[in-house]
Amino acid sequence: RPIAAESFDAVEDLDGERLRLCRHCRLPLGGSAGAGCGHVHAECLAELSLRDLHEESEARQREAQKAREARRAEYEIGWKAGQIPRGLQLAKELTGSSELGLRCLMVDHEGAARVMPTVEPSAAVNLEYLALALQVRLLEG
Repeated sequence: RPIAAESFDAVEDLDGERLRLCRHCRLPLGGSAGAGCGHVHAECLAELSLRDLHEESEARQREAQKAREARRAEYEIGWKAGQIPRGLQLAKELTGSSELGLRCLMVDHEGAARVMPTVEPSAAVNLEYLALALQVRLLEG
């Protein structure tokens, strides 16, 4: 069986002096062993503690993300492309045209609003949402 350096807690230097090794970095401890933990350097102990905290934090974040995703799935929060109203049939009914594209509301000089084609996304309206808003307005006043 091969012998590895990790198998030893101490080694001898060239003078025959016995040196204890840090269990983390495998360098001689000398007088810099961490308080209460004589097997690692204080710096190594800090590094190990920081790594443990980081792993715990990541685990908590993963669990929180799983919980958020579960709640979103349970209550159907979020949008799906298939749920976005297209308004194609409504556009055909309102404008008499079956061409695809964005639609906007245009008010003429008499104050009448009409649905018109537009190329400006910021002016476009979703016709199904508009129809729903108009129905609510008619019912609620």
